[in-house]
Amino acid sequence: DMLHVGAIFEQLASRNDSESERERQITMVFEDVSFHEYARCRAADDTIVSNILHSMELYPNNKAIQCSGAGILWKVSLYSQEFKDKIVFLDGVRIVLECLKRYVQCQDCCLHGCWLISSLAYKSYTRCELIAQYKGIEIVIDALKVHKERFDVLEAGFSVLKNVSLKRELAGVDTSEMVIASEESQRRMLIDSSGGVVMLLDAIRKHGEKKVIVKQAMSALCYLCIGEEDIFEKVTEQGGVIELLNIKEIHSANKTLSRQCHLLLGHILNNSNLLLQVLKVHPEHPAVLTYFYEMIARNLETDKFDGEWRNQYGMQVLQTVEVVLSKPSCNSLKTCAQLCKDAIQKKLSE
Repeated sequence: DMLHVGAIFEQLASRNDSESERERQITMVFEDVSFHEYARCRAADDTIVSNILHSMELYPNNKAIQCSGAGILWKVSLYSQEFKDKIVFLDGVRIVLECLKRYVQCQDCCLHGCWLISSLAYKSYTRCELIAQYKGIEIVIDALKVHKERFDVLEAGFSVLKNVSLKRELAGVDTSEMVIASEESQRRMLIDSSGGVVMLLDAIRKHGEKKVIVKQAMSALCYLCIGEEDIFEKVTEQGGVIELLNIKEIHSANKTLSRQCHLLLGHILNNSNLLLQVLKVHPEHPAVLTYFYEMIARNLETDKFDGEWRNQYGMQVLQTVEVVLSKPSCNSLKTCAQLCKDAIQKKLSE
């Protein structure tokens, strides 16, 4: 049986070793497989958190201690809320983010650090805000840029972006709730301004068949787009709709990804300005036009679009339809365009 973690560190502290020898011994402990197993087991207690963070603070230039420490804390944080609170209470967010920033070239440090930050950010407004205050969003995005070809780091980093961009359901409209909403919005816009949205789109475009990557990237994109109209406009401007339709087709058997695609595409249909922008950005793209013309026709048949939509936007959509019908195009697109035209004209005549 392994000794209590606290006893290990007390034993090392009581010896009259030189500082370099003590660092060497602590490094050996951190790298020991059984120590990692202990950190994951149910017998772990909060002494492991304080000792690991103390060691990481004491030896910031020891990559082995930093990397292993972040990895063990990640595993420990998954065990209980108490351990997460302990990590935060002992300034663990700052210590781990400093590790991530210092060793951004190290794949394992980025992997462990991102998963730990993601775990801490999960459904916690206060921890998300603390991460943002310590520049965690920028640090994570920098790590993603360095390791943009590493699927495991991308998955972990996108998980961070997903969790820090979650839009919380407000309990009311008082000042404190408005402050929370404002800070959440600022985090989402910071992700965008730091290059996070472009990175998510690029990953979906390049690694669309990698479910582990797409799963995290799509979740983050949903939170960002539904939360911020400006971000959604940027996504549509940069051809994001094409990627959504591709993911919808590639992962049609995956209920979660299909639901996320339908959520974003449905949001476009419900936002007339976004819809017109998509039709104008893709004036000759068969898949995009076929999908939206068909959906517009269906919605008009079920009276989903009200009179104001028909009067204000119906003619503008009709103009794009007329352009498509006047040019050579595939039969399926022609059919959907004609259905859309007939539906719009019918409603306009009512």
